[in-house]
Amino acid sequence: MDLRPALMKPSPRALVAFLHDVLMAALAFVLALALRLGDEAWRALEEGLWLPAVIFTAVAAVVFLFTGLYRGVWRYASLSDLVAIVRAATLALLVFLPVTFLLTRLE
Repeated sequence: MDLRPALMKPSPRALVAFLHDVLMAALAFVLALALRLGDEAWRALEEGLWLPAVIFTAVAAVVFLFTGLYRGVWRYASLSDLVAIVRAATLALLVFLPVTFLLTRLE
């Protein structure tokens, strides 16, 4: 994995796209929780599920940055861009699960 593109100074458009994607990842976590738990989701967030939400957002940010999604901001997305997005989202989830297990279940 080449880390140089992730460490280079991003363009303002790439930075906005990155921040948007990280915000959408956090929102997706909360919405998935709301769909699963209904009205109890907000109570669950208050009682301790905010930590996994923060962990998922951080993991998504790191994975999105290091998978090279922001090497260039495109005007028209191609099928290979869609594959890269799906790969990054899947990798974020696969990293999030063991990290959350290690931080919350092994107390």
